[in-house]
Amino acid sequence: MTQHDIYSLGICLLEIGLWRSFVSISLSGLYTASEVLQLPPSKNEPLTTPLERKSIKDHLVNLARTQLPRRMGSRYAEIVITCLTCLDRGNEDFGDEEEFQDDDGITIGVRFIEKVSD
Repeated sequence: MTQHDIYSLGICLLEIGLWRSFVSISLSGLYTASEVLQLPPSKNEPLTTPLERKSIKDHLVNLARTQLPRRMGSRYAEIVITCLTCLDRGNEDFGDEEEFQDDDGITIGVRFIEKVSD
């Protein structure tokens, strides 16, 4: 499990907690960002710059902070926020990427469980 997997888990947990998908499928089969993301229409295209990706991540963290505690509880919201911010340099729980690298993935999985179950 890498930090990117942990971030992806945070996205999934956020969708579950909000009980809304972040992807909409049109009748023609076109996949777009759903209205729950509250993105401007121009953002329904691939994100091209790091600033755009950071803006989306910040929005997701804000959704977790403002909407998850009342729906799923503060502990659930904290876990989602920790997962979503695991790639941030200042993240105290997941900041050292070397702690999450091994050949078989077992140590990484155990460290993840330790971080979110404290």
